[in-house]
Amino acid sequence: MSGYSEFSMSNNAVAAYENGLLPASQIGGVPAALVKQFCRYSEWHHCSCRFNEVLFYDPAYVRATFGLETSDEHESNPAAVAALAAHKAALKAEPDRHDGCTVHWLEWSGNIRHRRSHERTEAGCRVSIKGSTATITLVSGTVFTKRLTTRGFKVVGDDGKQLV
Repeated sequence: MSGYSEFSMSNNAVAAYENGLLPASQIGGVPAALVKQFCRYSEWHHCSCRFNEVLFYDPAYVRATFGLETSDEHESNPAAVAALAAHKAALKAEPDRHDGCTVHWLEWSGNIRHRRSHERTEAGCRVSIKGSTATITLVSGTVFTKRLTTRGFKVVGDDGKQLV
C-alpha cells in the first residue's frame, strides 16, 4: 500500500520489516558493506522525509551466504566466507605503531555558518594505525583519533617519509 508511516518510512517499508526483511546495517554478524557486496537485495523502499532508497535483505539468505547458518534454500559463497574471515582477522590485528612522528591536522572552530579551520602541527607524537583510523597521542598526553581519509590530516614518520 502506498503512502508514508509518519515521516520515517513508506508503508511498504513497514510491511518489509513485518515480513522479516532488514536493511544491511541491521543484520547482525556481517558488516553492511560486505552484505551489499556479496548479497542480492530482496526489495527496496523509500525511507525518511527525503525519500531515500533503502535496500532490504532476507537475513536468512545473508547468514547462509556468509556461512553463519545452514540453509536448504541458500548456499554459502566461498568468497563471501573468506571476506568475512578477513574482516574479522583485521579487527583482531594489532595496530601499526609509530613513534616520533610529526602530525598535521585541521582543528575547526566557529559555528555552523562561520566555520574556521586552523592548521595544527605537532612533532614527537605516537601514532597507532588500525584499519582506516589513526589514534594520535601528543607529547602532552592528549589522545585523539582521525580517519586516514580526513582532509588536512597527514603523518610524517621520524625518517621523513609520509605514513598517511
